Amino acid sequence: MNSALLLKLLPGLCAGGVYALSALLLKRAFNEGARPGQSLMFSNLMMAALALPFCVYLGPHPHCWLAAGCVVAITFVGQIAGFWGIRLGSVSVMTPMLGLKPLIVAFLASFLAHEALTWNIWAAAALTTCALVFLGASERNNSSQTAFIQAAGAALACCACFALADVLIERWAPQLGVLPFIAYTTLFMGLPALVMLAFQSVQESKQLRLSPVAWKFLLWGCGLTALQTLILVIFIAYIGEATLINITYNTRGLWSLALIALIGRYMGIYEHKISKKALTQRLVGAGGLFAAIVLVLGG
Repeated sequence: MNSALLLKLLPGLCAGGVYALSALLLKRAFNEGARPGQSLMFSNLMMAALALPFCVYLGPHPHCWLAAGCVVAITFVGQIAGFWGIRLGSVSVMTPMLGLKPLIVAFLASFLAHEALTWNIWAAAALTTCALVFLGASERNNSSQTAFIQAAGAALACCACFALADVLIERWAPQLGVLPFIAYTTLFMGLPALVMLAFQSVQESKQLRLSPVAWKFLLWGCGLTALQTLILVIFIAYIGEATLINITYNTRGLWSLALIALIGRYMGIYEHKISKKALTQRLVGAGGLFAAIVLVLGG
């Protein structure tokens, strides 16, 4: 087995695991009264805080900070679309639609970043997309057709924005300087959050009043969300391979199922009784994700 390939797989696998744990913590925070908008705001603030050590690489790089600002703007639009999709529909609509990201990244990377993608990478991207559709369909609710179409459209916009941001990082970071680009990109993520914080402080200060339990799970969840984002940004900037990293990152679906089964009840998170049909869909989805990793390794 190629050790260099394994090294490229680790960032996505690690980020996927961290994301799954952060999602579990945020789910408990939401159960305690926290709001999705708060998680977006604090995640971006913590992202900027984690990036403070990179400040030593800031300097007079006008093209770099302009490119980083473009990436941050695209990412923030994707975040807004994602939360809007959840508001219109549900997480069960968002999950399968976000599974399209590896395919969109593959298409964009082949044209914008000039990645030479082999057949097994294309097949793995398609397979992981299908697998997440099965995983998401296992929890689909009975929303109206109009709400489903609107939520699916928002999810697709979210997915496209995140995919474009990943590919632009892969293309621009080596050209403009990896470390300055990472510094500007991660620090700029805090700017929209500061605006949101100021707006909430003036207009909706009551929404910041949460119980100590809610704050604990919210801040830990946001911290881990920021960490997994930083992992993705750093490794896509350094080694490229946005398509490969996104394929392995989608194992977050497997991480989520495993963590819920192992520690969900200790965190006060219980799943409803799973039907045979839903269980079959989850097993098929999990098998598809494993098969995608095997395809990548086999290539």
